[in-house]
Formats: sequence, structure tokens, C-alpha cells
Amino acid sequence: MQLCCIDTLFFQLLDLPSVSGIVATRVDSNIGVELWSDRTYVISELPLFLERSELFQVPHRGIASGTEIKVENDQQSFVYIALNVDEGRDGGLLETLPEQGWTLMTGEVKYEGYKGNPHRLDNIWRKTMPPETGVSFTTTTGDLTHSIFVSEGTISKQYFLVHI
Repeated sequence: MQLCCIDTLFFQLLDLPSVSGIVATRVDSNIGVELWSDRTYVISELPLFLERSELFQVPHRGIASGTEIKVENDQQSFVYIALNVDEGRDGGLLETLPEQGWTLMTGEVKYEGYKGNPHRLDNIWRKTMPPETGVSFTTTTGDLTHSIFVSEGTISKQYFLVHI
């Protein structure tokens, strides 16, 4: 019995899921939540598959070329990276993510920016992360505007949660 409690405490101390390589703050993704750690732009629309996920608020820009970003969790999860491709701020990930087995999803993250003007992260990529492992990606250019979302479980569990 005590081993169980130590095990549980250990995973609570790890504070998973987590992001390393850049400063990130984990929050629940919802309409009205700030998308980045250093901007007041708020989410105005999410695709269904990102509802009930966890958002990692990262810097809006200023991530150097060659930065490795790693996402870890103790449960099977889906990691989503939403990119700003329209404005050419994909950090080179538009070329490297498909090579690393990421899947392009249908949908976009819409947010309200300066003076309430609508904007969007127009490319969302997904990768399955097995339990107690991590996935990583590395920028190849210095101009990256992105967001990271993590949703725990399997596709069938996600579908059930979104459609109840």
C-alpha cells in the first residue's frame, strides 16, 4: 500500500505532461484563455480535437534556430503543434514535422489579437506519444509562432469525450 502512495507522489512531483527546451506554462485550453506567455491574445475558437486539452503557453516569438523542444508525459497522449504558416513563422517545422511522422490535421486555432483583430494558427500537426516517453522537435529557422497542446488518451477516448 505504501509503495502505491510513493508511486503516486512521484508522478505528482513530475508535474506531467511537461515541456522542456523553452519556458512554458501549462493551462487548460478554453475559449478566452491567453494563447502565449508574453501576449494578451486570447483563444476565440478551437477545433473539437483540442477541446479539453492542455495548452502550454510559450513565448509568442523569439525562439532561436536550433532550439529543441521536448514534450513528456506518463500516459499515452497526443501532442499537437499549431503553427502560423500564413505569415511564414513556422520555424522550419513545416518541412521537418512530416519527416518525423507528424500528421497534419484539419482545423485551426483562432485568436483575437491587437485591438480585437482576428488571427489564426493555420496548421495543426499531431503525433502520438506512448506512455512514459516524449516527443521532440527542433526549429531550423529563428522565426517561430506556435502553440503546443497535449491531450491524454486514445483517439476513441478523445472522440467519446468530445461527442458526449
